[in-house]
Order: sequence, then C-alpha cells, then structure tokens
Amino acid sequence: MKISSLLNTRFWLLLFGSFFSLFATWGMLSGSIADSAPTFWSKSLSGFEIDMAVVNELTWAASSIVSGITAIAVALFASGAVRARIGAVVALSSGFVFPFLASGAGAAYGYGGLESGLPPEAIFYLAVPILTLIACVSKWNEGVPKKKGAGGRNK
Repeated sequence: MKISSLLNTRFWLLLFGSFFSLFATWGMLSGSIADSAPTFWSKSLSGFEIDMAVVNELTWAASSIVSGITAIAVALFASGAVRARIGAVVALSSGFVFPFLASGAGAAYGYGGLESGLPPEAIFYLAVPILTLIACVSKWNEGVPKKKGAGGRNK
C-alpha cells in the first residue's frame, strides 16, 4: 500500500469533521462540558463566573461543531486540489490556530485547563488535525495540470 493512498483527503476530512462534531455534540448533550468548565480556571469561581466559564466552553464546543460540519462538507462536495486546499485551511485554522489563540487569550484571565497534563484523548485530538493537514498539503496540486514551456505556456 502506497503512502499516497493513506493520505486520502476525503477520509481524513471526514474523520476530522466527525471527530470534532460528534465529540462536541456529545459533550454538550451529556453535560460533561458544563461540569468540567470550572476546572479549567486557576482560581475558585463565583456563581456568575462559573456560568461564564460554562458559556465559554459551550461556545468552544459550538465552534467545533461548525468546524466539523465544514470539514465534512468540504470532503463531500469538493474534489482534487480544491478539497485539499480548503481542507488544509479548515484543519489549520480549526485544529491549531483557533484553539491556541483562544487559549492564549484566556490565559491572561486565569484560563489554564491543562495544569494536570494532557488527557489521553488529547493525543487523538492533536493527531487527527495533524494527519488531516498533512494529507491535504500532500494533495495540494492534485489534478492540476503541470505547466510546460517558458512562462507557463503550453507548447
């Protein structure tokens, strides 16, 4: 089996989208997001602050659902280089840029979340976006005709 077949953009975008959408939906419906929200802050929280922490985590989950649905739509409705390029942007922005910017901004207010270390599912949370990004970048020019001759003109 070739490594190229393992880096199937449709598969990785569907996995990325399913993972982000299903786990966030499960967390919202089960109440685990609301229950764990106060634990991500470095100090004791008042009742109002707990409510705000819950809202913060629920907003995070809702944005994960939207990112997941976007990845699934890209996987199903785009192909070739278009799927790879849009998929790379979705994986990079949703899997890395947004979480790190949001966590960094919250850190100034005591948002820590990971003082006790990464939970076991974090490996999957980090691996899926990384592999999705690698798959999409590796197929960046898939199906794009190669230019021939000087100045990119076909001869």
